[in-house]
Amino acid sequence: MVFWRRSRKKAVEVSVVGTLKFDEDGNAYVDEQPLSAPAETAEPPERMAGASVYRTADRYVVAPEIGGGGHWVVGRTAAALPKACAPEQLGRLVLDALAESLAQSTSDGQRDLMRPVLRAAKLRSYRQLLEQSVLGAVHEDGTDLVLTPTRNAGSTGPDRGFVHLAEQAAKHPRRNRDATSVGNAVLETLERCLWRAT
Repeated sequence: MVFWRRSRKKAVEVSVVGTLKFDEDGNAYVDEQPLSAPAETAEPPERMAGASVYRTADRYVVAPEIGGGGHWVVGRTAAALPKACAPEQLGRLVLDALAESLAQSTSDGQRDLMRPVLRAAKLRSYRQLLEQSVLGAVHEDGTDLVLTPTRNAGSTGPDRGFVHLAEQAAKHPRRNRDATSVGNAVLETLERCLWRAT
């Protein structure tokens, strides 16, 4: 129940449980009734391991992601490998980023969250990153890795940025968690990424 309490200075909105009554001065009050227990607050999402893998014109850039439950931010570090690297090298970098994502805290105080990625990509702005890269997301889901391609929607318009294509996500089982198989799975995911309106 919501009511307005009269005041000489201003009206105040108050939320209450009970029967609304008025005293002789016209002030609203709630007739005494036992209040129900406050609703339990939702548990924060469980931390999950995550990593972003960008493929630019000449390199792969891998960064840990911090979060879970569908809410992720880029971590404070990023590393790059040349596009000619072996799948094992890329897989090792992704596995390291996944481990690091659980060790890092959120990027408090970091003004530009994308700075580590841009520095590793040798680019000056997020716009430049959008102009020449695709992004694959890697997250742990229980015992599996989930690899999700994205659509690069460019730097303008309502859907700008990287749009995750959740319906095209693929699972990579834990039993195949060696660096080479992870690297090959990431490369396959990057091939499934879409560019602009395609």
